[in-house]
Amino acid sequence: MDQINDTYKSALSKAAAICSGSEKCVADVKKKLEQWQVDPSIANRVIETLISEKFIDHTRYTTYFVRDKFRLNKWGKRKIVFELSRKAIDRDIIEEAINAIADEEYLEVVEEILKVKKRQIRQKDIWQTKAALMRYGLSKGFEPDVVNRAIAKLIKIDVDDE
Repeated sequence: MDQINDTYKSALSKAAAICSGSEKCVADVKKKLEQWQVDPSIANRVIETLISEKFIDHTRYTTYFVRDKFRLNKWGKRKIVFELSRKAIDRDIIEEAINAIADEEYLEVVEEILKVKKRQIRQKDIWQTKAALMRYGLSKGFEPDVVNRAIAKLIKIDVDDE
């Protein structure tokens, strides 16, 4: 029994330290506990304790995840939702965090990443350029209609400049 308690205390201490350093979700902590080869019953106790003591909070985690992936990684909503769904975050929590992204800022980011990508494209054909930009925007997780609007604005600017 003492060994189980020692294992629990040790795993809890290590997991709490990780959660204190940066926001984590249950999936992240479970993965760490599995890597440390902690017995599943002990791992579940550790996770329950971390949740009850607010070391793990999915709403807080999701808010930071959305903000960081959007602003720092320039990910679109679709990619963010997909990644959070993989971590078994509740759909309502995801929706709330995603809706916090301002529409104007969202479109600005799409335009910004496409403008940078356009400079890298060596194609002179406008249709190939548009297709390449569309593929890139979609790969970053932005919705087709948003990418299309950004491309139209970007290509219109180029045509007007010439």
